[in-house]
Amino acid sequence: KEIGQPWILSNGLALLNTSIIEKLKNNNIKSVSMSYHFGIHDKISVVKYKEILEIIEILKSSELEYRFLTTITSKNYQLIEEMCKESYQLGAKGIMFTNFIRQGNGTNLEELVLTKQQLKEFFEYLKKVRSMYDKKDLIIERSGTFGKDETSINNHFNCEFGDNRVYITPDNNIYPCLFLTKPGYEIGKLIDGKVMVEEKYENNHDKCLISELCNNGIQLKKVKKH
Repeated sequence: KEIGQPWILSNGLALLNTSIIEKLKNNNIKSVSMSYHFGIHDKISVVKYKEILEIIEILKSSELEYRFLTTITSKNYQLIEEMCKESYQLGAKGIMFTNFIRQGNGTNLEELVLTKQQLKEFFEYLKKVRSMYDKKDLIIERSGTFGKDETSINNHFNCEFGDNRVYITPDNNIYPCLFLTKPGYEIGKLIDGKVMVEEKYENNHDKCLISELCNNGIQLKKVKKH
């Protein structure tokens, strides 16, 4: 409410407590972006599929808009047309696809990482499905974790890793990426309300560095910020 943000991100679990809905609305929340991983949800989420369906019904009755955040893997990347169709049928205002990143519970699930060929195919499927829906009916987005779309000549991908955007944890540590908010990847501190960045990572901006690190095992180089 203080910063005027009309939306929240959630795995959905807290929304099973319907009393929180009125709190959200009273604090100017208009939209909820909720994790829903089609086909693999129970494998990678603490919130079960049957609970997701219950949460959707709660959101429908609340008059809050909702969008889905969906992880794309080697097992489901060919199914995004079906995902969009189901999202539309469930009343979602949009869906955002996120590339599977080997971290947290998924660290050892190497088989879910998209190959270069599968990534290329994903972008082709994405173009096709975007042509099927008006944005007024369903907004179809993809996160920067997929990196640059090599199939497009009009691609303006730019990895903002640690440059134009940082992430602050409750202990006031500053990190370069949402996926690297863990010990060892601090680049500064929040001091007296000021973001003090002391280090940064080398970044040529044309690749998703978190994907390079977690999925491809490429080491990142940290340098002092002057």
